[in-house]
Amino acid sequence: MKKPAEQLKQIEEKVGAQRLERILLITICCLALLLAYLILVPGLRASAERRQAREAFAAAEEARIAEEERVAALPRARLALSSGWEWLEIRVLDEQGEELGGEPFTVTVEYPGGDVFVFERESGFVLSGLPAGEYRVCLLLSEAYQGDGPLPCPVEGARQDESAWPLLDENGEAQIRYRALLGPDGYLLSRSEHRESSVLPIDADADGAPEYGVRFVPAGTSLNEDGQEIETPPFCHRVELYGADGVPLEEYAFRSETLTENERVGPVWRRQDGGMVCYNVWGERLTGLQRVDGKLYFFDPEGLRRGTLGVDVSYYNESIDWEQVRDQGVAFAVARIGGRGWSSGLPYDDIRTREYLLNARRAGVETGVYFYSTAVNTHEAVQEALLTLRWLDGIQLDMPIFIDMEHSGEYPFGRADRLNPGERTAVIRAFCQTVEAAGYRAGVYTGQYFYQYTLHYPAIAQYMIWMANYTYGDRLPDFDERYDIWQFTDRGNVAGIHGHTDMNVVF
Repeated sequence: MKKPAEQLKQIEEKVGAQRLERILLITICCLALLLAYLILVPGLRASAERRQAREAFAAAEEARIAEEERVAALPRARLALSSGWEWLEIRVLDEQGEELGGEPFTVTVEYPGGDVFVFERESGFVLSGLPAGEYRVCLLLSEAYQGDGPLPCPVEGARQDESAWPLLDENGEAQIRYRALLGPDGYLLSRSEHRESSVLPIDADADGAPEYGVRFVPAGTSLNEDGQEIETPPFCHRVELYGADGVPLEEYAFRSETLTENERVGPVWRRQDGGMVCYNVWGERLTGLQRVDGKLYFFDPEGLRRGTLGVDVSYYNESIDWEQVRDQGVAFAVARIGGRGWSSGLPYDDIRTREYLLNARRAGVETGVYFYSTAVNTHEAVQEALLTLRWLDGIQLDMPIFIDMEHSGEYPFGRADRLNPGERTAVIRAFCQTVEAAGYRAGVYTGQYFYQYTLHYPAIAQYMIWMANYTYGDRLPDFDERYDIWQFTDRGNVAGIHGHTDMNVVF
């Protein structure tokens, strides 16, 4: 017979086993319920979503069919397009072919470059100043009528001979015309908003002065059909529009065109024979001193433009308007500062020299001076140079101080007319050395005969050589040595200078 303690222990073990079985059973049931939830709920949710999608699709389909039925019941409008030289007219007609009236409409226009602009109007309109190419116009659907398009419509460009020469300026740069692309109301088209802006054109008042800055930039390289870089012709440019801060305004649509000689009546410039030449209206090359577009130029007998032009003046020319002189194309002026009498030997100064030098430099014309010398020895030459420096009184010069050496008006009785080549060369060197010691450059002016026969040219060749020779037929001087400035006439006419003036060209 078991003891009570052992019986109690067996009872406790049995009760514990039963409790554990119940816990395991409950746990298994919970896990089964959780698994059922994880499996069944997503399926139920997916089923609900599919049901909702079917219902939404059915509603959308009903709405689509209803919209198609509504649109089909609308009257149909159609586009009427016509075009010509740089213009495109867009009209909207009803079913009877009459202008659509009282109903606003919206059209889109795709330009040849790919830009698409939107125009909202209530009547037909015209786009002008267009580049040549094919345009595509589309009338958008509205609440009142059915749309039309897209319809293609070609626009003609300016009828130009593709073989025509580009129109160049005197520096060989292509003449460019810019054109803003405008909407029907005359405002710039905006690429960012794809519609007409509220900004006026570049040159709103047609005075030739743009309200914005415009610059033409060389097109540089481009790609051929094989993707290889190729150089574009030098007269091809792209145009940039920029604001007051200098930043390009990429938003507005505009273009540039290279003008051709077909668009010019009058002399035209061309790059030929290694330089710039100019042809008159009869196709002849200009030679000699010529006025082109209000400016003076010198062309050699072959028609090549030569260097820059200058004048030399004295008080005989009276008051001078240096702004007019500059605008004529004159780049430099040499003023007489004084001289020495060819008979008396007395020095004299020119009363207008300071006025000429200050006003010329203020106008942007480079300046130099010359002294008419009749010195008979180096002592007098130094005296003339010192007088020149005193009269200059520190005025800065862009060009040298020249000693003017020539025969007197009473040859051979002038005091310096009979100097021999050695004496004349010594006078020139003494004058030039004195002005160089004062910090100025030195130069020599005289005629070709003097350089060849009355002085020793190699002894003065280190100075700037200014030579006078009024040749026949504008031919260049027949002179084997170097010369820096050529005085080719004493009968020049320059606006702003009273009477005739000497004309010079720097090579």
